Amino acid sequence: MTLAHRLTVAMIGVALTTAIIIALVVGQRIRLTIEPIELERQRAVVHGKILEFTSYTDGVVADVLALRKSLPASSFVSVDDPSAESLDTIAQLFRARIETKPAYLQVRLISVAGDGQELVRIERPRYGGPVSLVSRHDLQPKGHRYYLSEAAAMGEGEVFVSPIDLNREHGRIQQPHVAVMRAATPVIGNDGKVIAVVVINVDVGPLLYAMTGTSDQIQTYLINRKGDFLVHPNRDHRFASDLGHGHTFAVDFADLAGHVSLNEGWTAERRTPAGEIVTMVAETFMPVPDYRFTLINAVPSLGAAATSEARRIILWSSIAGVAVALFVALLLGRRLSKPIRQMAESVAALESGEVPELPEREPGEIGVLARALHSTSARLQQNTQALRAEERRFRTLFEESPSALVLVNADRQITMLNTQAERLFGYPRDELLNQPVDILVPHRLRHAHAKHTVAYFNDPASRTMGEDLDLFGLRKDGTEVPIAVGLAPLETSAGLQTLAAIADISQRRQFENRLRRSNDELAQFAYVAAHDLREPLRIVSSYSELLARRYKSSLDERAGTYLSYMVSEAKRMQSLITDLLAYSKVEAHGRPPEPISTQRELQAVLKTLQPLIERESATITTGELPDVMADANQFRMLMQNLLNNAIAYRSERPPEILISAKSDRGMVEFAVKDNGLGISSEFAERVFQMFQRLGRKDEESGSGIGLALVKRIVERHDGRIWFESEVGVGTTFFFTLHPAQR
Repeated sequence: MTLAHRLTVAMIGVALTTAIIIALVVGQRIRLTIEPIELERQRAVVHGKILEFTSYTDGVVADVLALRKSLPASSFVSVDDPSAESLDTIAQLFRARIETKPAYLQVRLISVAGDGQELVRIERPRYGGPVSLVSRHDLQPKGHRYYLSEAAAMGEGEVFVSPIDLNREHGRIQQPHVAVMRAATPVIGNDGKVIAVVVINVDVGPLLYAMTGTSDQIQTYLINRKGDFLVHPNRDHRFASDLGHGHTFAVDFADLAGHVSLNEGWTAERRTPAGEIVTMVAETFMPVPDYRFTLINAVPSLGAAATSEARRIILWSSIAGVAVALFVALLLGRRLSKPIRQMAESVAALESGEVPELPEREPGEIGVLARALHSTSARLQQNTQALRAEERRFRTLFEESPSALVLVNADRQITMLNTQAERLFGYPRDELLNQPVDILVPHRLRHAHAKHTVAYFNDPASRTMGEDLDLFGLRKDGTEVPIAVGLAPLETSAGLQTLAAIADISQRRQFENRLRRSNDELAQFAYVAAHDLREPLRIVSSYSELLARRYKSSLDERAGTYLSYMVSEAKRMQSLITDLLAYSKVEAHGRPPEPISTQRELQAVLKTLQPLIERESATITTGELPDVMADANQFRMLMQNLLNNAIAYRSERPPEILISAKSDRGMVEFAVKDNGLGISSEFAERVFQMFQRLGRKDEESGSGIGLALVKRIVERHDGRIWFESEVGVGTTFFFTLHPAQR
């Protein structure tokens, strides 16, 4: 082996090892994220099957009651010897009902007298089979059957629904097995006594089949109250009580037997005899009183190797099937007669888009088939023309789209793209078609992209790809371009594919960077300007106050008023600059968020505000406040501004302020509620703007920056802030912060 070969083998080994490690780490993270979502989806699937089962049972109950109400009970005196006319009428009613219900195997009227002789029986041999009336000589006594005695003991309007078991004829289990459910209701005579019972036998096999898993990866079990399997992936394990084979839930799933007694849903994990870990998602339900069932979906964890192997088997099986079909067709084609060959030639002409000449005048089956084919060909041509027109419209819209569009199949291969995609990535179209989509993904992102692609095809939906991520595309020349991607599933004749709309956001990124730099420079300018203005303004304010004190007696009243205005405005300007400086420090001088005790920080704020609280006779009540991730200084500044506002906007009543918090969608939501003046709707859009005082009680106080500062602090912590207010009642400010992570 040459050195180049050895290096190649070594690189392959390193790449495989790295891929395995990354797959294990990323797979675990994806599992922790997707598992709860998948579990809820499986619960919804189980519940949907239960609703279908219950709805079906309710329909059978409604039908047997409807038949009972339609019986001409007054037309015969005794069920021991009813009139033939009455029985014929009943038989017609029963036939009309069973013909509309392909799953109904028998509809019977059975006497409760003597040995329980059948009076009328309408039946079909199998699901959807022909309906017939059983002759009187073939009617059977059913007095020994439990459903007859159960129904006979019921009152008017009550229905007995039997457990699901295998149908028996003349005491023996019917072959092939037919799972049946019986619904029976009593017929009350004129003397108030039960004289007969109406019984419907229902083939529930299709219903049970519909409840089985729709995928090889999902195994479904339906268990009755005895623990027998009514639905099981292995048909030989079903109906243990009827067949006596001993396969029950308590035997086959001894480790989970205790769960079945629970009258609620449950989930459990177990290891199968083959060593696979499966999740059992179950729900217990009672479609009718006293009959409890448990439906279980077992969802195994199948690896990528199993999926690949399944695809390989399906591919080779399909190829083998096509090969066999072609071989058989070739043999049969040589032995068919001339009319059949003519039909084949006509079909070939139809496939090529020509109008076929069909032997419609041929006698027998050939003529019937030719006429049917002619009708089908006409409809097919119409549908084909409409389909081609739709395809042309789609291709036109696809090609003329201003966005780069790429169509990707489930194998992650590019099946279609437009001119904008060629321009964006720099590839000619023929170099991208049938290539893996990874060719457009930077090398460092390909592994993660493959995982995301598989996850998307497992749960396709229209959404934006990587909303919180920086996405890049790889051009043919090796350069990367920042992109935004929108995904949408698309059903095609080739199966489910994904349509990706890709936009070049290079200019937007440049604008965002310029805007970020501009904001940083603006914040720095505001900080420097405010800082540099404080000293000159302090001197102006100090000398103004000195003039007011020393020369007040020497000035006339108007000059004293002017000097007073100058001192007041200088102080207000100092407050404004202080607040502006604090506003500019939120981003520039803020500390990284860390776990803080909101209770402790709030107590520090209340201590600072104590003189104001006592002066205004304010009452402040706090609930249980959880710890959050925040800059402690900025949290105190936030709370101090909100409390200052709540007290300043007081009404004639003493201020009452309530501070509370709760968890909401992964965040901590705080509420500061007061009983003050409230905020008029005309100010709703300006509340969080700078230099807005919005009609304070003390028009001379406040800079109008407080709520703008509060909003800036909350947004710096990735939270949001809003308020609810009613004039004359009060205002509640809400804001959210991340919970503490220690």
